[in-house]
Amino acid sequence: MWPFRERRLFQICLLLISVDSLHSTLNIPIMGLRKSFKAWTAEISRRIYDLSVQATGLPKLRKCYEDEAKVEIMNGTKILDTVSTNMEKMLRKKEDAISRLVEAAEEANKQHTFDPEIDLHYYNAKRINEINEKTGNYVTTEPGATMPPTMVDDENEHLQFNPEWLNLTVHEDEHFNYVRVNLNYSTVHVPTDVYDRYPNVSNGISWSEKLDPVFKKNYEIDPTLTWQYFGSASGFFRTFPGYKWPPPPLGVDLFDCRTREWYIQAAASPKDIVILLDSSGSMTGLRSKIARTTINKILDTLSDDDYFNIISYSTQPLYIDKCSNRTLIQANIKNKERLKEAVKDVEIKKIAHLDRALEEAFALLDVARSDGEGTQCNQAIMIISDGSPDTYGEVFEKWNRPNITVRVFTYLIGREVKDSREVSLIACANKGYYTHISTLADVQENVQKYVNVLSRPMVMQRARYSVWTSVYLDIAEPWLKLRSQVTDGWVRRPLSGEHTHLEKGLQLMTSVAQPVFDLKNETVQQGNLLGVMGTDVPLVELQRLIPLYKLGTNGYAFAITNNGYILFHPDFRPLKWDGKAKHNYNMVDLEDVEFPEGDNDLVQRLRTEMIDQQTGDMKIPIKMMTSNMTRVALRTNRYFYTPLEHTPFSLGLVFPDKYGLYDITNKINITSMDESMLNNKELRLAPWAEFCHLTTEETKQDRFEVFKRYIDKWRNEKEDREFEQRCDEELMSRILYDISVTHPMLAIEIGCNGWNLTKEPGVELVFMGTRHGVTRFYKNTEQLTDEYFVQTQINTIKDLYYERAADAGNDTFVFSVPRNASLFPPNETVITGSTGIFLHPPKTSSGSGGPNPKNLANQTNQALAAVIGLQIKLQLFREIMMNSTAECFESPGTSNVTCNSSCANDTLDCFLIDENGFIVVSENENISGLFLGEVDGPLMNKLSEQIRSQASTDENVFKTVDIIDYQAICDVAENTSGSFATRLMNPFWSVITATKWILNELAILFLEFNLYNWWNFSGTSARTHIPQQPITRPCDRVSTLTTLNLPDQYDPVVRSLPLCQFCSNCDNETACEIECSIDPGCYRSFFIQRVRNTNLFFLAVESTCTCEESMPISLEPREVRFEDDQECESMKLKKYRRRPDHCYNLTDELQFLEDYEYSLSEEEIEISGRRIEEDCGSSSPRIQVPHVTVLLPLVLIFYQLSH
Repeated sequence: MWPFRERRLFQICLLLISVDSLHSTLNIPIMGLRKSFKAWTAEISRRIYDLSVQATGLPKLRKCYEDEAKVEIMNGTKILDTVSTNMEKMLRKKEDAISRLVEAAEEANKQHTFDPEIDLHYYNAKRINEINEKTGNYVTTEPGATMPPTMVDDENEHLQFNPEWLNLTVHEDEHFNYVRVNLNYSTVHVPTDVYDRYPNVSNGISWSEKLDPVFKKNYEIDPTLTWQYFGSASGFFRTFPGYKWPPPPLGVDLFDCRTREWYIQAAASPKDIVILLDSSGSMTGLRSKIARTTINKILDTLSDDDYFNIISYSTQPLYIDKCSNRTLIQANIKNKERLKEAVKDVEIKKIAHLDRALEEAFALLDVARSDGEGTQCNQAIMIISDGSPDTYGEVFEKWNRPNITVRVFTYLIGREVKDSREVSLIACANKGYYTHISTLADVQENVQKYVNVLSRPMVMQRARYSVWTSVYLDIAEPWLKLRSQVTDGWVRRPLSGEHTHLEKGLQLMTSVAQPVFDLKNETVQQGNLLGVMGTDVPLVELQRLIPLYKLGTNGYAFAITNNGYILFHPDFRPLKWDGKAKHNYNMVDLEDVEFPEGDNDLVQRLRTEMIDQQTGDMKIPIKMMTSNMTRVALRTNRYFYTPLEHTPFSLGLVFPDKYGLYDITNKINITSMDESMLNNKELRLAPWAEFCHLTTEETKQDRFEVFKRYIDKWRNEKEDREFEQRCDEELMSRILYDISVTHPMLAIEIGCNGWNLTKEPGVELVFMGTRHGVTRFYKNTEQLTDEYFVQTQINTIKDLYYERAADAGNDTFVFSVPRNASLFPPNETVITGSTGIFLHPPKTSSGSGGPNPKNLANQTNQALAAVIGLQIKLQLFREIMMNSTAECFESPGTSNVTCNSSCANDTLDCFLIDENGFIVVSENENISGLFLGEVDGPLMNKLSEQIRSQASTDENVFKTVDIIDYQAICDVAENTSGSFATRLMNPFWSVITATKWILNELAILFLEFNLYNWWNFSGTSARTHIPQQPITRPCDRVSTLTTLNLPDQYDPVVRSLPLCQFCSNCDNETACEIECSIDPGCYRSFFIQRVRNTNLFFLAVESTCTCEESMPISLEPREVRFEDDQECESMKLKKYRRRPDHCYNLTDELQFLEDYEYSLSEEEIEISGRRIEEDCGSSSPRIQVPHVTVLLPLVLIFYQLSH
């Protein structure tokens, strides 16, 4: 036998000869090093795992939980019942508050005597002087001013003093999102085009002042109430608490409460509307402008529960949108905006044949009624024309007699018009309303009148019920900007506790509203609607009722409406990147945020059953994007769902099937614990961990200091009922246990040996997060490389390190490096690793609401108690890889051993990549954090294709997953030519645009504007602002991401494949064929194997030839572009929805009037008939405006522009 040294040298020589031979022939030396690679991978695994376990003290901490904590199986159905019951109680309190206000309003109106000469002084929200409650000083633009300024600055008028205005004492109130408010009085907003001295308006303002005591009483009964308000049918808007109306961004106040969703839904039952637009040759110039504006205003009065379509007519009727021929479409914001644009392209020509258009409209409504389409409630036709030569009695006899089922509303357009009698008769004969719109200033008020007509059946029947809106921005307008802390990433948002920071006065809300009726005896047959009463319910208040610690990591709650739209959901992203609300934020569907892995039938079934307000549960395999849309996680979720009674909402709770339905319980004796041991500056408590309902002052204090005070109260006042109602004793006990188990001295109190840590070189930080919101940090150095981590990663179950560790399973460390690590030197980067502490659940099931008993028996499911982690210097991780791949040789004739890293060889590239294909460590220090496809596209493609493993099964290591982001935002410039952007940036073009806009829009507006409206315009800035072009638009974007194909596969893969593909240039966002050719002279071999106990793969690639010209793989989402026919198909696809429960239509009105007349004398019947005829419409009142008054606004505008 040869001595060991000579034998070893001979083996090395043979290996080198073999490798060189392979390299010179097949060019695949990796194939001969298979055993070495496997040994290297095993060594990397051992070194990383040993370092991580030693540094974190994992075994002792795990044993503490195993010995002392208890795993219980949760029943998802019971948790859902508790949460839904609490939510229903909270929502019912809001309804009760509105009911008290409605009763008070109807009584106040009943007792009020109408005074046509009323002289009224009231708190006009746009014209009040604010006085600081603490200092007594006027709130002005000058900080610290004590005297009112003598002049008013037009641009900042909302902050200035005006001696003619009333004073209102205000204070900044956190409960109302830091708006300056007055809690004793309400304030009134009057739209720009409504004159507040009209008798109907001023009398309404007068009697509604009696609501102030009820507003205050409601707030005393329920301090969680936010804005309470009354929207009048005449246009004014009374809000409590009182506050000064914010200035509009464009200088013109366009707010009208009657176009808000809560008003629209409460004022009348759902409706099908067909608009007939006269497009004959006479509808040109100003008439065309008024007609388009009228249509826009009508569409603004439609809600998601309504359906509509628009038909233009001249010689023949023509649907203005080709995608909606002979169908009713839902009046969501997307469809309304689409048809608003289509109206602009209507061609004016030839003569009008209204009879043909009426035939088409009646046929459309008849088909919808008989086929069960549309609302199945109110139906109406709206005619917008400059006149009609006939009343077309034969058409109405055919379609609307003997039973009138469709109301007809007519809008006569223009100053000098003929045939007004015929247009009026058409409306009056069909239970509609006729109005004459002479100017643009008349549009809003005249359009709004049809709503009052449709409300008559409900008012006559005294049908009182509440309506709930979908999510929307509260009383402030949606142009207000949200603060930059809230971004548009795919990071899962906290569900409660962590407040979404919004600009003052802006929150995401739902609203509850009820109609207010005129109960005076003399108006009973007229069915007068006084207005709508409502209050906002911040969604954060609902989310606070969700016990996040029971849902655990990757668990969440969500709610949807009867239309399938999201009310709240962790992946609901209503904001653009600049913090402003997206245009269609309130119509995000459940299918837009829940992405099934495979068939979509399960999500559709979930959506349908929730819309139908069923109770149940199901499992769905889903895919979820994380890390700002660069990673994808696959898991099976368990969904529990139930309706929220007396609302259109359904609530869902989601638990990961593998570990979500297990709870960790423990007991701790708080009476014997020294609370001073809780002092630790490296201890954090998650904002969502709401152990008690804290006061406003307490929320501003150190969270742990507040927690300790409540612990002390708990000790001394255990029988205090108020404490029991304010605090969650179960959560407090669990938080205390988590604090104790991670504290060496406190751990002794609970029978645990303590969590002892060993400082390892290169390990800067050790941390632990628990399911109950406790995070403890241990620093091994005074100066951390990543100090930001300690400041931000305190949400435990909602942090990415926690979520990924939960999915990875037991005894697996998940390592990651920042995405932007390549931008920093290696010594300024750390790698974060984390692993879950899992406990085995009992082998019994709690019933239908718990886990599968088979999984329990096989122990495939485990309970996650906490996650422990560490941060390691990137350089140390790289050294581990390089040293583990070293080949060592004994020097001849000596005992010296020389080791050379194979990864340092020029012919081999080595990587440690994670489960999503991101490079954690490489021999090249400058590519950490990059996606492997960005560095070597062909290699990443091959790893995701089918390749043969050692087990001879055709499987791939990774797989790609496509996910479409239906909430995406694209630049407008992507759909326009390059010259558009150039024009926007050109100052000269801006001047031209400004001049054209002013002449085309403002001149017409002011020339046609009512004199009363001009003098009521003082609440807005006189300086004209040119409206900015929108820079974004809603769109769909698809992301192709990478994840593991076989998570439990540890066998190595060694292959030699043609990896160099040279591809022609092709726009990734354009549908085109990419032609690729393979370089026959460049074959590269690679080796890849899973590193045990981690989420990492060791990848070695031969680098004897390069693919520098090959196309990299980008993770950037690509816009999904649709052809016209695809857009039409999408528009025609009507998703399942549930109609509102209540419907009061024309049939109810006619029945009421018939019954009412039985109780009247013949004279009373005649008087009643005349009143009803008078109620079918008239021309709008006009005030002649002298030419000098008309020119005044134009002079002021050009004066402002010149300065």
